[in-house]
Amino acid sequence: MFIGVAIKTALNFILILGTHSVIGAALATTIGYLFSSLLNIAAVRKYSQVYFSVRRLMSPFFRASLVVAAIMFGVNRFIHWAYTTVLPTAPWRLCAIVQLLVAGGVGALLYLLLIVRSGALGDDELRSVPGVGRYLARFGRRFRKPRRSGTIRSRKYP
Repeated sequence: MFIGVAIKTALNFILILGTHSVIGAALATTIGYLFSSLLNIAAVRKYSQVYFSVRRLMSPFFRASLVVAAIMFGVNRFIHWAYTTVLPTAPWRLCAIVQLLVAGGVGALLYLLLIVRSGALGDDELRSVPGVGRYLARFGRRFRKPRRSGTIRSRKYP
């Protein structure tokens, strides 16, 4: 973990000074967390008897992220086009707020739907969300893709 913090700190100096913006800080944080996560996965594999496939665990989340990113980009472009065509004299901050709320809301709901549909989250995981867990579990049972017959897949040891 300390190695990840050191990498994040070093990259903060390099990227923030190089880009002169918060994008450098965001990139440094992302790279630092990624490096820390990879070190944690390597330690779990080395020192424990737990065996798992990172690719198999992460593929539903990665696929959902790609789909959501593409759709959010399209929604964002459409809102921008519609805003500049219909209301060309309105303040640009209003357009940014509308883009954030609509594209962010659509993205969050679509990501939840895709993750639940893929079966990456079980009922117990959805139920553990504070406040809305029982509703999410019911949502998950309704929208989860049915398993093919003959396929045995353990939730305990993916």
